Amino acid sequence: MQENPEIFDYAIQLVSLFVGIVLCYLTYVLAQETKLLRKISSSPLITVTLEQNEWLFSHFDMVVENSGNAAAFDISIKLSFEGSVENCDSLPEAIIKGASVMRPGQILRSHIGDFEEIRSTKFIFDVEWHLDAKKDKRETARYIADLADFAGMRRLGDAEPLVVIAKQLENIRTDWQYVASGSRKIKTETFSGRDRKKERVALEAQREKKIASRKQS
Repeated sequence: MQENPEIFDYAIQLVSLFVGIVLCYLTYVLAQETKLLRKISSSPLITVTLEQNEWLFSHFDMVVENSGNAAAFDISIKLSFEGSVENCDSLPEAIIKGASVMRPGQILRSHIGDFEEIRSTKFIFDVEWHLDAKKDKRETARYIADLADFAGMRRLGDAEPLVVIAKQLENIRTDWQYVASGSRKIKTETFSGRDRKKERVALEAQREKKIASRKQS
């Protein structure tokens, strides 16, 4: 009976030691996750996608964007294909090869071509960039863009309101060019001082006529 308290104390010590080890491990994991999260939240991320052109729905643009929260340095982009590349002879000139630096949120666009000409082509972009211009370590990413995913898509109207405004302004500019060149004429009606005098005389006559009709009644 006298040994029971010692065993109980020993068990408590073991449990305390185990809890301490678990807490130390959890603290270490939390510290590592926090460090990783801080690194991700303060690092650049270069993405490459194919998006429909804002002006022509059937045409596609290559879009390079730094969607991270820091500047990226010495960006390089390599392109390879899967599928038919018969109509892709001009694509290497249209592809953005890279950039020396891209600030957070910066976007580079380049027109690729008509969907019907490149619809059977799968684009593979291998991207590399530096987190720090002074370090040699490079981050890498691969993006695959399959244009077959866009087959059958339809769009009603223009996607961007700014595009609509720009088109309306272009129409106004075109119409005004015809007017300025004299090929079209503007019909105008002027209202001169003589016209205003005639209007005042007519109004005065109407007023006198109403006064006279009231007196007769």
